[in-house]
Amino acid sequence: MSLKSKQPAKTHASKSFSHLWKKMALYGKAHTAALKKSMQHFWLSPASNSLSLVTMSITLALPLLLQVTLNNFSHLSKTLDPGDTVTVYFDLEANEQQIASVVAHFKNKSALVSVEHLTPQEVKEDYLHWQPNNAALVDLPTNPFPHVVILQPQPHTPLATLKQLQNDAAQLPGVETTSVDYLWLERLNAWLDLGKTFFWALLTLLSLGAILIVSNTIRLTLSQHRQEIGLLFQLGATHSMIRRPFLYRGLLIGALAGIGSLMIVSLLTLFINPAINQVMHLYNNPESFLGIQLINGVGAAVLGGSLLGFLGALLAIKVEFKRLH
Repeated sequence: MSLKSKQPAKTHASKSFSHLWKKMALYGKAHTAALKKSMQHFWLSPASNSLSLVTMSITLALPLLLQVTLNNFSHLSKTLDPGDTVTVYFDLEANEQQIASVVAHFKNKSALVSVEHLTPQEVKEDYLHWQPNNAALVDLPTNPFPHVVILQPQPHTPLATLKQLQNDAAQLPGVETTSVDYLWLERLNAWLDLGKTFFWALLTLLSLGAILIVSNTIRLTLSQHRQEIGLLFQLGATHSMIRRPFLYRGLLIGALAGIGSLMIVSLLTLFINPAINQVMHLYNNPESFLGIQLINGVGAAVLGGSLLGFLGALLAIKVEFKRLH
């Protein structure tokens, strides 16, 4: 192919690129003008916008505060020891060989710190130490307590490992029953799971409420400019040209409401911080209250609020444009 035949192809490609660049520049200018117009209208009517902004900020702050609280208690549950010991109770007729076999079985378990065997007399003395007024037990002719083996697990042993140790001990010869005090932690985790489900339900309902708040605000603004919008349609303005400033207004309200919700939650955490820290110290947890991570929190609040504001504005525009036509 000759050099002359290549030049028209290059010229056509450069013209196409130049046309695309101009089109993108015009598109950017249109969006910039729409954003400036929406900001001007926002500041020109502070009363109605401020009311919508405060209402939406409070609406978004409620699930955010619940999430912060749940995160703290979830973190607390992960740092707690599920139970101090696994207690193995032998049958009253268990012989020394069966007891020694159980002790040897758990002696080399890596999940255990120690394995302690208590004779019936030692169990009785320990019981009387904590219940010194039980005179009837002292007068009994025989000792009603069995042999007991106490399995001391490693700190922060998972619940699954404790259950496995308990099930393993229950199947050994001579063992009558076993006990581990992890039921309270399972109940706590169940409440946390319920709280997370409640959080998503509350988030869904309040998100719908936030969309309706923005939709009502934009709808009132559209009704105030109904004649102006109708005139623009008659002059040949497109739907996207007219709705663009209102969409940006919804985005602006949503983004500012997201920042406002973070400010509300930050202030409220100052009040609940001492209470949660007190709960953590009662469970021997030295770590302090977990607040909102600044970067992630601001990003999520602004993006979430902007999305809800955009959806609310889009809903109002579709309803009002149907009425105009």
